[in-house]
Amino acid sequence: MKFTDTFIRRPVLATVLSLLILLLGLRSITGIGLREYPKTVTTVITVSTAYPGASAQVMQGFITQPLQKAIASADGIEYLTSSSSQSRSSVTAHIRLNYDPTKALTDITAKVNQVRNILPRASQAPIISKSTGRRMALMYLSFSSKTFSRPAIADYLTRVVVPKLQSVPGVAQADILGSVFAMRVWLDPKKLAAYGITPQQVAQAIRNNNYIAAVGQTKGPYVAINVNARTGLHTAEEFRNLIVATHGNSLIRLGQLGKVNLGAESYGTEFYFD
Repeated sequence: MKFTDTFIRRPVLATVLSLLILLLGLRSITGIGLREYPKTVTTVITVSTAYPGASAQVMQGFITQPLQKAIASADGIEYLTSSSSQSRSSVTAHIRLNYDPTKALTDITAKVNQVRNILPRASQAPIISKSTGRRMALMYLSFSSKTFSRPAIADYLTRVVVPKLQSVPGVAQADILGSVFAMRVWLDPKKLAAYGITPQQVAQAIRNNNYIAAVGQTKGPYVAINVNARTGLHTAEEFRNLIVATHGNSLIRLGQLGKVNLGAESYGTEFYFD
């Protein structure tokens, strides 16, 4: 007697077994994991530092190397990459697969804070950013205008468009390839030499006269008044009238040492889309 003869003589048993196999198959579909598509988390943390006026060699020796050495001692790092250019330093840490992104960010932030005191005093504070998932751009959008300048377009995108794009579900980060507005001071070397003034003196004068002050408030028995101090400079004319130094009985203003205008933050790069 063959094995199949039993099911031929007992069709009900064959039907029940077939239904049982079908039910077990349906149950396994909902419980089995898709091993072809495992859940993975890839994290990249970037530390960017700006030092206006510094050469690429200075950025490499005094900013990039100390930061890279400190970040390399953090846990969870697979490998590091870095780049140094005029006034810019960037250190990128690629985190091990499925390592906790929050823990990696905390460790790297602590390492960066440990070397903050050995960085040049004139350099800006390092900016730490984290991105999880694919880092390649999925879409490029170009904007143009017949009335707005390029810095004006970048300023509008920063204030209006970028926040809306970042609020779209699934969008991790939206970047602008362009320069926003900045007050530009173009010093004339001949005028500086004639007045005996160095660029460092000009920079110090701007820092001393252009800052944000929280004054507070005055209080009396029955009234309290909030005090606001206008300690910042806002227009190109205000910057031109800034007193840099004195020469005898004369006041030397910034406008006498060069040109001051509202322009782009950087003229080193331009982007075009065809």
